[in-house]
Amino acid sequence: MLDQENEKEELVRYRQLLEAEVLQRKMLEREVLNIIHEERRRFGSQLHDGLCQELTAALMFAKHLLRKMETDKNLELADLKRISDMLLDAVDEARNTARGLYPGELEGTSLMHALEELLAQTVGVSCFFHCPKPILIQDDTTATHLYRIAQEAISNALTHGRAQNIEIEFTQSAKHITLAIKDDGMGINKDLKNSNGIGLKTMRYRADILNGSLQIKSNTPQGTIVECSLKSHKTKETKIAQLLNYIVPFNKINSDKNHIAF
Repeated sequence: MLDQENEKEELVRYRQLLEAEVLQRKMLEREVLNIIHEERRRFGSQLHDGLCQELTAALMFAKHLLRKMETDKNLELADLKRISDMLLDAVDEARNTARGLYPGELEGTSLMHALEELLAQTVGVSCFFHCPKPILIQDDTTATHLYRIAQEAISNALTHGRAQNIEIEFTQSAKHITLAIKDDGMGINKDLKNSNGIGLKTMRYRADILNGSLQIKSNTPQGTIVECSLKSHKTKETKIAQLLNYIVPFNKINSDKNHIAF
């Protein structure tokens, strides 16, 4: 009789744990969907403020040239060159936006090159990439989440930290792969470290999906370090992991005026 009661209590306990796990999973998926909605809003804003503005300017100038052609019956080479340059800028903006949405297949050594290119496109700051030896990432999902963590950390350093220098360290030891993004910005306070902001939440979710850890700590003498460390290449293949692959930090990252150090 006692054994039956113990078994019943054990079943009740397992059922409660299962119900709590299901509830937590539903809440997490709902939260991720909210994050995706917010990122889509930000993406729409970037398209409106960036690419659409450049195309509108090119269209207005083209209409000006059309009126000039109707009046003067000729076009100057400088005008044609100007509209060509405007369209080339719009193409570059579209290409960078597309690259931000989908950086391409990143398994193997491609992630190293993608991180280097990400820094090369970062606007207005000096950038450094440190990767002492080639690091192989076995699957694209792991590589994509690491890339997105770096992308979000850079976005935060530019937007909130007002950094002048950003460095990515990508290293591997016998047991760990570590991705560290360092900046010399304003730093991060304790409240922000534990905040529920979309960017920080997303980075934490990605690290958890990778069975890794994410630390946000102060840099010396100033600034912030975002460090993701992986103990294995295995990821949690869940619906949440698939959803997170569509979340992108949509800050404008586009410039070739940077220094990449090896």
